[in-house]
Formats: sequence, C-alpha cells, structure tokens
Amino acid sequence: MDIIVESTLGYLSILSQKNLITGFILFIVSEVVIFMSIFLSYYYNIFLRSIFIGNIWIRNGVNNYTYNGIGLLNVLILFFSGALVTASLDNIGNRLKCVYLLFGSILLGLVFVVIQYVEFKTSKFTISDSFYGTIFFSLTSLLGILMIIGISILLVCLVRIVNYSGSRINLIAGSINLLLLDVLFIFIYIFVYCYN
Repeated sequence: MDIIVESTLGYLSILSQKNLITGFILFIVSEVVIFMSIFLSYYYNIFLRSIFIGNIWIRNGVNNYTYNGIGLLNVLILFFSGALVTASLDNIGNRLKCVYLLFGSILLGLVFVVIQYVEFKTSKFTISDSFYGTIFFSLTSLLGILMIIGISILLVCLVRIVNYSGSRINLIAGSINLLLLDVLFIFIYIFVYCYN
C-alpha cells in the first residue's frame, strides 16, 4: 500500500521507479520467451515429424479450426480492445473519456476470455489427441491466462484513474501488455489457425 501512496504523491525514489520498470520489462520478456519456445516446438514438429509421435501432425478424424471462424473473431476483439486502450492512453487528460475507453477495453478482454472458454468446451479435439492439440491448447490457454492477468492490470489502472490516483506510467504498462498479447494472438492465428 505504501508504494501506491508514494507513487500517487510523487515520493517514489528513482531506484524504486527503475526497479518497477525493470520488473515489468522482465515480465514482458518472459512472456515472449515462453511463447517463442512453444512456437519453436510447433515448427520443429511440423517440419521434422518424429517417429515418437507416429510421424503425424494431426490425427485422422481430428477437425481442427479454420481461419474464418472463432479465431478471426478473437483477433478482431483483441484488435479493438487494443485500439480502445491506446485511445484511453491518448485521452488520459480527459478523465471521463479515458475511463469509458478503458472500461470498453476491459470488457472486450473479458469477452475474449469467454469466447476462448467456449472454444475449448466445443472443440472436436482434446489436448491429448495429437501434437496439434497439445500445441493449440498450450498456446491458447497460456494466452488466456496472460489475458486475465492483463485485464487485472487494466482493472487496477481503471480503479486508480476513477479514484484520481492513477498515473500515466501504470496505463502505459497495462497497454503494452495488452498490445503484446494482441501481437502474440495474431501469430497464433496465422500459424495455428490458418497454417495447419
């Protein structure tokens, strides 16, 4: 609680500010590294099919998702959520407009998570059906968990802006996280939904 009071009143030391920024950068780097490792596993098993997985990528009878279905809807939802959080960052001087835009972004993020849940429940394959199922569920569920974390960050920013204690750096951190998740889901959409 002291760090919130210190940052609100402007008493946060330079060392504490640097440590907070470094921690956030390390969080973003860890997200990128985890997704890169799963993507590398994906490409390795597409191009160098192993005898250990039966030299198959997708088991016969497994109906994977197409490029024009629920994945495209999720890409559009995340795109508009990112646009709203960027607009709220641009309108931080106009508190009411910033609150509405940030609330819309959080709402779209929640819609994304609900659609991911529905997609998991209605899928025709499971995580154990093939390597494709393992990669698909690993990537999308990890993105869903990170999206819930991102929504929580934006929700804290929203509460702080409503209570007149929010700062621009908090909203920048939340928007960078959300925009990174947008880019990661675009990669997931291109390489997992479209190319399979």
